[in-house]
Amino acid sequence: MTIDIGNTRVKIAVFEGPDMMVFRAIDREAFGQVVLEMRATYPISRAIYAHSGPDMTLSEKEALAGVSLVQLTPTLRLPFAVSYDTPKTLGMDRVALAAGALSEFPGETVLVVSLGTCVTYELMTNNSYCGGGISPGLQMRLRALADYTHALPWLKNQQTALDTEGKNTKQSIQHGTIWGWKQEILGVIKNYQRRFRNIKIIITGGDAHFFDDCIKSHIFARPNLNAIGLNFILRHHAH
Repeated sequence: MTIDIGNTRVKIAVFEGPDMMVFRAIDREAFGQVVLEMRATYPISRAIYAHSGPDMTLSEKEALAGVSLVQLTPTLRLPFAVSYDTPKTLGMDRVALAAGALSEFPGETVLVVSLGTCVTYELMTNNSYCGGGISPGLQMRLRALADYTHALPWLKNQQTALDTEGKNTKQSIQHGTIWGWKQEILGVIKNYQRRFRNIKIIITGGDAHFFDDCIKSHIFARPNLNAIGLNFILRHHAH
């Protein structure tokens, strides 16, 4: 079992070896009930968890009683080298994404682009994590327009990128912020493709659907890459 704890949501997956059997994204308050339901269906003996929000509570851990529980931390043994100047400040979500890249394409050069609250870039090459980048995510950008100006609206959860000039304020934001965000990311990807021949690109995260039209040779969609990475680390840690 893999558990990814955010501020308000938790993503839980059950694996049999490398194969994902079930995946659920739930509100934090439903954690204990969902874990118990999964344990009633699947013979779960080991679990790994990482948190970017508050750590797992005592009552949440009680739902995992009898399960060998591993926490992903900067000191945990990993299946790859980490070339990062400040490994203790490296987010565990980024570590899990790097592990997912290694699981999907072992030994190859891979760039993971994760599109969530932030946009993160993770580079793996020669089975080593080489660092990456962080920039504001789409919803953060849309919210900032409303928070830092008097007249601009907050286009919450807007799903349309307009590739031509806007004829009103909403369309102008769709063009300048959403389409511009997408072009920025495609520009970063092209830069990595110039630097590394035959690099694989993995796109993941909640806003990955904006790039459905870009999925082609050497660019892959992996919606649950974080869970795949956590499972890869758990399997490595068990050996």
